[in-house]
Amino acid sequence: MSRGLIEDLGGLYTYGERLVVKDAREKGPYTVAFFAHFLDIHVAPGQALDDAVIRSDAFYHWRMKYASGKKPSPELIDEFLEFVLRRRPDLRGLAAALEEKMGHAPDINVPFSPADDEILDVDTDHTDEELEELLRRMQQIAEEQNEVHNGGAKFIGTRGTSPYGHLGRSAGGIRVGGRSAHLSARMVLNDPRYFPLEMNSILSDNNMDAALAALKGVAEHSTHLELDIEETIRLGAKRRGLFLPQLRSEDEDRLNVLLLIDNGGFSMDPYIPAVRTLFQKMKTRFGHDLRIYYFHNIIDSTVHSDQARTREPVMMESLLREGEHHRVFIVGDASMAPYELHGAWMGKSGFDYLREMAAAFPRLAWMNPVSEGAWGRTETIDDIRTIIKMFPLTPRGIEKAVTHMNRISARKMEVQRPIVNKVY
Repeated sequence: MSRGLIEDLGGLYTYGERLVVKDAREKGPYTVAFFAHFLDIHVAPGQALDDAVIRSDAFYHWRMKYASGKKPSPELIDEFLEFVLRRRPDLRGLAAALEEKMGHAPDINVPFSPADDEILDVDTDHTDEELEELLRRMQQIAEEQNEVHNGGAKFIGTRGTSPYGHLGRSAGGIRVGGRSAHLSARMVLNDPRYFPLEMNSILSDNNMDAALAALKGVAEHSTHLELDIEETIRLGAKRRGLFLPQLRSEDEDRLNVLLLIDNGGFSMDPYIPAVRTLFQKMKTRFGHDLRIYYFHNIIDSTVHSDQARTREPVMMESLLREGEHHRVFIVGDASMAPYELHGAWMGKSGFDYLREMAAAFPRLAWMNPVSEGAWGRTETIDDIRTIIKMFPLTPRGIEKAVTHMNRISARKMEVQRPIVNKVY
């Protein structure tokens, strides 16, 4: 501001966004925080930005002074935002572009009416489809669509099985305007928050996309040296025939993931399908090598590649020799009896095997569906946390686990990175 680079709130919003927002999911929270701090406009959970603006003192006083007699409307809100920000950030995005195609202005605050009971049955479920892919297809359809659609399975409209629109017979799509019939939308246009979910909620179908986005940050690099033939020839010719081998480092992405799931008790049953779906999506989406194993309560001498744990046993001794480049996620409530964790079996206890895993796999994390506030009440959780980093089984917890693993990788790369272009 002192150098004249930022002259108004609009400039502050724009530059702040460049500094703060590193991910699409952060745009909404950043906008909400900015409006709360600088304009005293507070967007409550589930509330649209327009509604929060209309209810704010800032909008009321501005309207009394500059727009007396005008009723609140989307156009008037635009004028207000342009006045206070000078450059209004693009908060409506695609929703505004769809106004004519929907036949009316998108409005996410219309309450559900009991008169709409006939559309409550769900015929299609889009929960397993990637949110980014749904958005990409919707933008294509929006360009193709040239009239209002009611019913149908493709276009943006109402009362159909398309994943785009409102009051339809589909679940897990993108709500555009109108009221919600099933409360299942994974994204709501005209809402400042990108993901309508709680990042600290236990993993479920509803926040799968956010968890997948967190897993996307998993990265693995291996570095090896190769002879740089062109550089060797170039420098050799420059040195009049003195050819000294020139080496270059080649970084390649490589990721092997081991997922170990406790599926041996009633307490873990609700989380297993979501966890398995999440990591299978990660494998399909990012092309990583993934192997899933199952255990009951505590990892001992064997784990199993089948869910029933009746066949295909894998000896832990062989698993521990897989290599330290693996990323390992253990999913379980860690709430076994103390004797199960510390009692010796074939000369070793479950705690011994966990300690060996921690030594063999530096990138190891335990994901726990139990509320983090209750961890201190269980003795075995405290014991396991002394040797393995534990995180809650939430999108935010997965994000922290990935950050933890990448931090270890970065330190390892700094220590092991070979010297390049060494002359032999």
